[in-house]
Amino acid sequence: MGLLINNELIWLSVPKCASHSIEKSLLNSSLNITQLKKDGLNPDKHSHHPISVLFEEFGIHKTICIKRDWCERWISALKYLFDTIEDSSKYNEIIKWKDVDNEFIYNIFDTDCINLLHNANLTNDNYKQVFLKFIKEKELHPLEFKENGETKVHIVPTVCVLLSQNFWKENISCNYEFDIKEIDKFVDFIYEEYGEKLIVKKLNESPKTKNKIIVDDKLKNWIWDNFEKRFEKGKKLV
Repeated sequence: MGLLINNELIWLSVPKCASHSIEKSLLNSSLNITQLKKDGLNPDKHSHHPISVLFEEFGIHKTICIKRDWCERWISALKYLFDTIEDSSKYNEIIKWKDVDNEFIYNIFDTDCINLLHNANLTNDNYKQVFLKFIKEKELHPLEFKENGETKVHIVPTVCVLLSQNFWKENISCNYEFDIKEIDKFVDFIYEEYGEKLIVKKLNESPKTKNKIIVDDKLKNWIWDNFEKRFEKGKKLV
């Protein structure tokens, strides 16, 4: 969800970086909060948009976000994908999270899958093709939504959470970034700037269930090479 705080600071929502909790705290505060029009006025809607989309609607302002260790975040995103499938009443995962191991990761995320993911958007079938790799079903159930009074259909792009946090920032650091392990510093910043003490509750937190993933150097290098390396420091993607 895109938010403009007091007409001068843009909140960038990065998946698996406490975004849902932060958004709830901002929406429930007395701050002047403007939502992205395409998200509507539904405070329960949770979505993510690249920073250029927010600039386009809100104008160029300073930005703020929560960041996270890239390897830890990617594994958390993978678990979120499995949790989403498990919690749905429509799909069955091809393997239980408790049985996911390193070899499963290397096998399912082949070159074609990774390229599909990095070139996906809501107007093509890439998300659909990637999502289908994780479920037993052969077809997806599209969701209907309203846009400008017109009924449209799309597939829930859950797999987009696997994209690098630099994808959402479009490889440009926010003006203010706080680590997910230090949310209190984010809260203090908002209080110092606007005199509002946010109450941040943990929401959408994945249960800490076990799996067979071994976070060794090989896996870290693999995640880096396939999901982070293409984002080099600077303003352009490689």
